[in-house]
Amino acid sequence: EEVIFGSGSDELIEQLGKTFLNPDDEIVISEHAFVRYRAAGELMGCKIISVPMIDYRHDLRMMVESATLKTKIIFIANPNNPTGTYNDKQELTEFIKRLNEKFGSGAGLPSPVPPLVVLDEAYYEYARSSQGYPESVDFYLGRNGAARYPNLVIMRTFSKAHALAGLRVGYAIANKEVVQFLDRARPPFNVTNVSQAAALESLKDTARIKKTVSAVEEGKKYLSWELKKIGLSFVPSAANFILVDVTPFSGQTVFEMLLRKGVIIRAM
Repeated sequence: EEVIFGSGSDELIEQLGKTFLNPDDEIVISEHAFVRYRAAGELMGCKIISVPMIDYRHDLRMMVESATLKTKIIFIANPNNPTGTYNDKQELTEFIKRLNEKFGSGAGLPSPVPPLVVLDEAYYEYARSSQGYPESVDFYLGRNGAARYPNLVIMRTFSKAHALAGLRVGYAIANKEVVQFLDRARPPFNVTNVSQAAALESLKDTARIKKTVSAVEEGKKYLSWELKKIGLSFVPSAANFILVDVTPFSGQTVFEMLLRKGVIIRAM
């Protein structure tokens, strides 16, 4: 009752928009956040509040301050795409506390209901060993197993470390009432039998997941070392990619140069 699946987490982001957003509503995102959050808001015609980052990281304090009575959803990618940065357990704890205090009873606001906090953890398997990275399910569940923060939605996917991107399987952990609302907007045939079978088998293959994460860590160490050798700056990443400053070239120019060598990167 507290889990819902989608055709990748992209579909779940869209479902959140279709289910909860109206033209008079707002969402809060970071300026360099995953583009699908903005797209979900634009699809429903709502106002999008974009908060500047600090050192390529979410400014969680400012995101709380930017939320108003019209704010329905705050999107936080942790780690973030495309920066690869993350907010640690202490920062996330303070963020949730401040948000619920701001919208709680006695806060002087007419509505006691805080916005949904969508914590997108598409790169969870890569980031979980990073220093201070939060175990978000611990935020969601209290000691008695009940929802500790019923406004928290945790999204994860089988598209990254599980390597099932083409089969499209994402999922969200949320309060059962939130799941019930999302289920009404969910297409009835969104995750195929083949995709479900592959996801189940992948969950059993923990050794391969560890091998995948280890290979990515080795690859990041190698690339970081080589980038430093040629004098390119980059953002330290907890995900499976690295954001590189290719000045004086543009990202598009380097994309085209590397493509001719058979290497595909993403221009930012």
